[in-house]
Amino acid sequence: MLPLKILFFVNSLASPGGGAERILVCISRALAKRGHDVTVLTFDAPADLDFYPLGSKVDRLRLGGSSARRGALASVVRATRLRSAVAKIEPDVAVAFMHSAFIPAALALMGTGVPLIGSERTAFDHYRSRPFQRALLLATAPLLYRMTVNGQGIRRGFPKPLASRMEVIPNPVGRAVRSADPVGPEVKTLLSVGGLRPEKDHKTLISAFSRIADRFPDWRLRIVGEGPLLDALREQASALGLGDRIQLAGATKGVESEYLSAQLFVLPSIYEAFPNCLAEALAHGLPAIGYATCPGTNELIDPGVNGELAGAGDRVASLAECLADLMSAPTRRAKMGRAAPATVACYHPAHIVTLWEELLRGAADRGSGAGLPG
Repeated sequence: MLPLKILFFVNSLASPGGGAERILVCISRALAKRGHDVTVLTFDAPADLDFYPLGSKVDRLRLGGSSARRGALASVVRATRLRSAVAKIEPDVAVAFMHSAFIPAALALMGTGVPLIGSERTAFDHYRSRPFQRALLLATAPLLYRMTVNGQGIRRGFPKPLASRMEVIPNPVGRAVRSADPVGPEVKTLLSVGGLRPEKDHKTLISAFSRIADRFPDWRLRIVGEGPLLDALREQASALGLGDRIQLAGATKGVESEYLSAQLFVLPSIYEAFPNCLAEALAHGLPAIGYATCPGTNELIDPGVNGELAGAGDRVASLAECLADLMSAPTRRAKMGRAAPATVACYHPAHIVTLWEELLRGAADRGSGAGLPG
């Protein structure tokens, strides 16, 4: 079959540690390696550096630094620039990652004949307290060829008119082999990875760890990620007298080494779509803990097999109890760690990229693929 000309669009690739951005880079690189003509477009300034490198096979286009601006005028400027870029690229199909990109992209591509796929990267819970974003999402969906989400449970959480337009394509998850069971060295690491935002609920994690820290003096908590709550979380750890045992490590391009050097993974999120950090931790042989009430998390953790799920009710107390249970059980952790990679084997990157390839080809076959008219 002939290669496709594919345009990926996201607001920025310059911000450190974005999970959705990392998946976009992974998918676009893999498609380019399979021979497709792939361009990634953002509103980054020409001098901005990508946090995750795209490689030489992917064409890169930066339209200029208006991604941080808000308001109607900024939206018109972005839509105009995007429409002009599409006219020059003439893609067979376009993919916009996250609602912040596919909402303006849908408006910009109206009447172009270029089919657009909107890749939703969060659960519908995100929109419940954001009525304006929710209204834009509902209004934009009919303009899309399809939407993608990364889990069946997440799809079921969306209103039926949206869910009916959704394809489930999980995130790709690579596997690494640990050199030893995750029983650990003299100082053991409880690892959490994710953006420091309210829905990730690292505040609860720090509180839970503080309740059991005296019982486990050989453990430290290491939180990898960046976000607006960094200073507040650092102050919380210091106020609890745990500034030396709770590490706020920032974002990293080498997260694999974090998984391989930890003994237990924890994801305290209130809601997720497909928590790639959790899937990656399991693929790297780490047992994991999350909440039974958290969509996405509860689809990946199989209690007693690859980790445990904290119950509902008092989030701090239930998480502290769950953490203490596994932190005190090295043999059980090791058994779960050995079982963990097989539980996420279905997310192998080659399989996930094939699912994307099939969706993109179907969209291109349905669309004109000719770009903007005359």
